[in-house]
Amino acid sequence: MLPRVLPAPVESAWIDGIYARKEAAARSVKGPKIVLIGGSATHFSFSARMIQDATGLNVINLGTHAGLGVDYILYRARRSLSSGDIAILSLEHHLLFSNEASQVLARYVGCFDPGYILHVRRNALRLLFGISPTDMLQGQLSRLIPWSSPLFRPETVTDVGDETANTVASVSPYMRELVRGSPPIAIHSTELSQSIREFAVWAGRNDVRVLFSWPPTVARDVYNTGAYRQYFSAVLAKYAELGIAGLGDPDEFFLPAEEMLDTNYHANVAGQARASSALAMFLCSTVSCRGSIPAGPQRRHSNHRHM
Repeated sequence: MLPRVLPAPVESAWIDGIYARKEAAARSVKGPKIVLIGGSATHFSFSARMIQDATGLNVINLGTHAGLGVDYILYRARRSLSSGDIAILSLEHHLLFSNEASQVLARYVGCFDPGYILHVRRNALRLLFGISPTDMLQGQLSRLIPWSSPLFRPETVTDVGDETANTVASVSPYMRELVRGSPPIAIHSTELSQSIREFAVWAGRNDVRVLFSWPPTVARDVYNTGAYRQYFSAVLAKYAELGIAGLGDPDEFFLPAEEMLDTNYHANVAGQARASSALAMFLCSTVSCRGSIPAGPQRRHSNHRHM
């Protein structure tokens, strides 16, 4: 790693801190393991510990920041996967179809992983020159303000990569309004990102099985409309073309607003338990489990939920 002349922005430091804990957790596992891969929907909304207890399998939560983009998230995931492992992709919907580099990624790799720039064939110039002097100055000034929130701290991540600060008590009225005001999933083209296709090829060559899970998100009645049903079916079909099987249907991962934290993708511990129970159940219908799936929270059908 190149030496840093300036301190990293808070966001980049958080990303690097949770990666350090999660990758150390993955390295500590002896034998095959299941690795949950995605952005902050995976980080906040799944519990590797709950899934591990339910299935009897080794599970690591490698969820990070969706702003890093799908190419970096999957590039970094390779470091934590070995022959015989199972990778479960639970990527936020916008990550399925875009390879664009963001300022979040440019800031992070500039501070902590400059070697990634040598790896990329796309977006190298964006990563090198994607941060303006104003953005850099604002990022550094933010370091002067003490971080008082209990959220977005690496020390709240467990030894299997789970977030623990997403308690129900931590949800403020303002955070609830953020969830209620968040827009529904945008319907994208259903041609999966080239980064996902390349990851599927890499996984096949390295004896890593890849499965797909819907990212937990807040429920909306609009997801029952024909346009969304067609979209969800198309996503599953595109994954199937790559030999990647889906775990369950999206309804099982739609969560009520009261089980969310601060965005439409971040669950609190109640939603985390619901989503983890569903994933464990579908996982054991696909692979051989050694545990006993507990009775999870009763499913709430999406057509009875209201925002």
